[in-house]
Formats: sequence, C-alpha cells, structure tokens
Amino acid sequence: MNKKALGFFLGLVLLGGGRGSGLVKLKRGQPILLLGDSQSVAENPNSPGQLLAAKLTQAGYPCSVLAVGGKTAYFYSLTTKGRALLDEALALRPAVVVVFMGSNELANVALNPGTLGAQVRGHQKLEQLISEAGARALFVGPPDFAPGVTSEAGGGPLVSAAPRLVPPLRSAYGAQNFLDARPFTPVHRGVHFDADSAQVFARALFGALV
Repeated sequence: MNKKALGFFLGLVLLGGGRGSGLVKLKRGQPILLLGDSQSVAENPNSPGQLLAAKLTQAGYPCSVLAVGGKTAYFYSLTTKGRALLDEALALRPAVVVVFMGSNELANVALNPGTLGAQVRGHQKLEQLISEAGARALFVGPPDFAPGVTSEAGGGPLVSAAPRLVPPLRSAYGAQNFLDARPFTPVHRGVHFDADSAQVFARALFGALV
C-alpha cells in the first residue's frame, strides 16, 4: 500500500469508519443487485462499482450489477425505459439493492439547483419500488470530488451541491440504509476514478458495508 492510500485508511480509522454509523451491514449469502451509473458500468472494469461488486461476490455476498452511464435514480424509477430495466432486475429477487449513485445528481443540482426536487423524488420512488419488490434499498453515495471538478455540461463544482442533496437522500432511505460515501472517497482527479483510486474506493466501501 502506498503512502497516500495508507494515510487515507488511517484517516478512516480515526474517523471511526466515516459517516456510516447506524448502517445495518450486509449479510453473507444474500443476493445483491448493485444499481448504478457510469461509476459502475461493465465497459469499465476498473470502475469502483464493478470492483465493489467483485469484492462482495468473492467474499460470499453474491452481487450483480445494473448500471447505465449518465443516469440518476429518476431514470430507473420514473422513466419508461429505466423502469423496465429495474423491473427486470428486481424480478430476479435480490435481497438487497445497493443504490451506488449520486455523481449525476450532484452534477444536475450544481448545474441547476431547481432540479433538486426531481432528484430527490427519483430516489424516493426508487426506494419505494425496491421495498415493494421485497428487497432492501441501501444507498451508497455520493462520491466526493476535488473542489474544482464540474460536470461536462458546466455548472458549479459538484461538491457545492452535496450539502443540499445528501440530507434529503438520507431521509429517503433512512439512517440504517444510507452510507455517505464521501469520507471513503480517496483523492482523485476529475469525475471518474483511475485504476488505483477506484481500487482504494472499492476497498473502503467494502469494509464499511460488511
């Protein structure tokens, strides 16, 4: 482990595990669906979502992934195409759906603060649909970003939207089903992660979830 990664993990220890207090951990053997965006797409095997799913599966927490780049919870819960994808995945009867999202929600709110209500409604509906399917909805996100990082569409820094977005998302899922991923996010450049930072991020999230 390099010095940067070691310092990051020591920081997590000093924080007492970050902001996951109250979180109910995953149970080994329960089938998991990881629902995500471009941070989890199969086209990028080094994405943190793909790496997290692989770590979970290898440790006895079987995890499949459904991820569409550029999308938010609104897509999966309140659009025809996204809802069809979600319904197909829920038909496989996962016990837990890990909603590993937040990057695009941050980008939308940073670009247009007026979209906050739509972002939250998307997650409220998503939590409802997952629960109605008999699964546990567990939110993990949003990642943290460097202060100057913006979306490709412009707008303010992604981190500027977090104080407005995170509290209503925590309320939508409940403290037992909400892991704020920001304290677990290693230093990285841009919106997406390089191979090293993705590995560090996935390891940290895995440790918090199990």
